[in-house]
Amino acid sequence: PRGGPTSCVDCGGPVHLHCSVEPYAWWARPSFRQRCTRCGRSWDFTMSGFLLALPVGRQFWKRHPRLRSLPVRDVEVAGVPSLVATLEDVTGPARLEVVCARDTLAVSSVHG
Repeated sequence: PRGGPTSCVDCGGPVHLHCSVEPYAWWARPSFRQRCTRCGRSWDFTMSGFLLALPVGRQFWKRHPRLRSLPVRDVEVAGVPSLVATLEDVTGPARLEVVCARDTLAVSSVHG
């Protein structure tokens, strides 16, 4: 699926998001590619990387430096195909869950 355009951090051109799941890859998790239609720059990332790039993810990582990511779950929120990504502290019960739209990664809720 393709998401709506965002802006390239280099040139400001439109960027499109593409989500794919490689079922035979060792991680078997959704991975994403953003590509600028103007300058051609592209970025590849996983949901764990996306979570750790969010301010709430960086705060959680700072408080809980020993983390693991759980498998990403597909859900539907108000009719929108969405993903639930989870990080948890390996030394205690702390957990962070972020729900975002599958096609755009727009965050709809944060728990934890």
